[in-house]
Amino acid sequence: MKIREKIAHITINRPQALNALNPETVKELADVLVDFRDDDNLWVGIVTGAGDKAFGAGADIEELVIKMQENPFYFYSFMEKMPTIMRGIELYKPLIAAVNGLALGGRLELALACDIVKAAKQATYRGTNMSLKEGLKVEADLVIPLFASEDLAEGRKTFMEKRKPEFKGK
Repeated sequence: MKIREKIAHITINRPQALNALNPETVKELADVLVDFRDDDNLWVGIVTGAGDKAFGAGADIEELVIKMQENPFYFYSFMEKMPTIMRGIELYKPLIAAVNGLALGGRLELALACDIVKAAKQATYRGTNMSLKEGLKVEADLVIPLFASEDLAEGRKTFMEKRKPEFKGK
């Protein structure tokens, strides 16, 4: 977090991974948001992604594939414990999302959880047409069966192996 006057500038700095979230980044972001919230000298926050290609590409799939081979519920169990502004961290100050490119998955959730979204001309969103509350409920209902599926394992393998998947509906 960089501070200029009374504004906290928060940048997710993983441009090599299109600013995708991994557990370390989620924890760092949570810690920074709490620091911002608790600092009486800061009045507003701006969150963005490094570079001009992506606000964020959701979860870091390459990293998740490796960790989820050992534990299919790895990411879900981590996210359940980690507070974010979508789940547990309460902010009483305005937070602005400066969307400078792709905003996918969890990073779209982050943008939607902000008070104001300012999008660059090259900004691209991929999500659903539902409220954040509805989206989080759908995610919670579907994630456990999804993470236990054979098709998820196949999808992770095909992503890493750069091949076409052979899904079985299981």
